[in-house]
Amino acid sequence: ISISYIKVNMWKRINEMYINSISEYLDRLEEFGKEYPNAPLMPNTTSNTFLFRGMEDREYKLLPSVYREVKDQVDEATIINSKYLCFSNEIGILRNFIQDASAYVPQLDTNDIVRWAELAQHHGVPTRFLDWTENPLVALYFACESNKNSDAVVWVLHKRNYLHYANKHDENRFKWKNQYATNEDAIKALLTVSPRDGVKYSQLWRLPLVYTPYYFDHRMSAQASWFMVWGTEKRALEELIDDSSFMKYEPPIDGIRSFGIPQEERFIYRFFIHQSEKQMIMRQLDRMGIHAKMLFPGLDGIGKRIERTYRFDYNEICRNF
Repeated sequence: ISISYIKVNMWKRINEMYINSISEYLDRLEEFGKEYPNAPLMPNTTSNTFLFRGMEDREYKLLPSVYREVKDQVDEATIINSKYLCFSNEIGILRNFIQDASAYVPQLDTNDIVRWAELAQHHGVPTRFLDWTENPLVALYFACESNKNSDAVVWVLHKRNYLHYANKHDENRFKWKNQYATNEDAIKALLTVSPRDGVKYSQLWRLPLVYTPYYFDHRMSAQASWFMVWGTEKRALEELIDDSSFMKYEPPIDGIRSFGIPQEERFIYRFFIHQSEKQMIMRQLDRMGIHAKMLFPGLDGIGKRIERTYRFDYNEICRNF
């Protein structure tokens, strides 16, 4: 009882909620879009307000794979090690991928570090990149596709408000804008400048950079990909912010909405999906054209979709009686 009480109060504090269907999910996103528009006076109809990231376990952190740790219990001590950086560094892992994969992507210059890092991220290589999408249903798919024993989560990021937050809280952001002409130049510096470089490293962007890549890979296009690239802070995003950054839905008063500081400064939210609802939501997504065959063009995607179509799930059967 005490654990449930703590969880309920935590969710209430930042106004988080569980969703049970696609229609409920989209309705809530519509409400947030009205409460937190992408421009204060006239919404920009050519730009999506939010980015989304779905994860199969609500306990997973918003942290790139290359910075993850493993914990081992040795006698009574807990030993913590880097999961991927014990025997190499980030650029070394990426160079290894380029060496082995260049024969399959001959059109990509081996010196184009940023494009290779994007491609590596989409094929499971540990990088400082974190995948996001402009499509809320794609994020919901990745949240529900696996791990039926854990509740899932979909994170929602307000692009414009996060940019304001980064401008305000990252003292190096404007130094970067003067030093690097494009996002690509800045990302290349993040990938190649070592902490041993002293002053140059200390001037790099501290907070994650959000951008949309060129879709030179079919998966990126199908998944409406965006990337969040970590700066010099190696902690999870939710550890870099506090509760005041979480969006809260406030219904209009007498049909009138006000736009003020909360709508400018809050930029993140998360929905939870109970483990028992995952298979049912995956069926709904499939009927809407969001499935592996669409998200993973090629034979792998076809195989994934067929496997999912015929998978038995006890909770799903029970719901139909």
